[in-house]
Amino acid sequence: MSRWKQSVMAGTVAAALLVGGFGSSFTQQVFADDDIEDAWVAGTVDTSIPAAERADLKLNQIIILASSILDIDNSDLQEELHDGKSLADVAMQQTNESANFTSKLVSLVEAPINKSLNDGKITSEEATALLKSTTDEVTHIVNQPGYEEKA
Repeated sequence: MSRWKQSVMAGTVAAALLVGGFGSSFTQQVFADDDIEDAWVAGTVDTSIPAAERADLKLNQIIILASSILDIDNSDLQEELHDGKSLADVAMQQTNESANFTSKLVSLVEAPINKSLNDGKITSEEATALLKSTTDEVTHIVNQPGYEEKA
């Protein structure tokens, strides 16, 4: 390689290092925002849609949820309810306690409410009201003999 080519290559490498090395001092450094609170802008909640709908509250799936908690077939549970038993009666038959069953069922039904609150689909006031009414409704359903889900 000729001396002239060596000088040009050395100069090019030196210039690249110089610009690359000092380039960061001439440009503004930008970092990603890692604050969770600022990650989304809280918009207004569309209250024209009922909160239970926005929370995707599915009280019509109580029997499916109950059968999974009690580990029995859905049709067998429906048969027991059709014979006049309550979910609490069936829970007592299966697990010898109904309070733990009720709390598990309530927590499964409340999960979409909490998710909707975290996703900003419902307000905290709506979530509080839904949680209370859901707990009351599920407790009533569990103790109601012959419960049948509405379509």
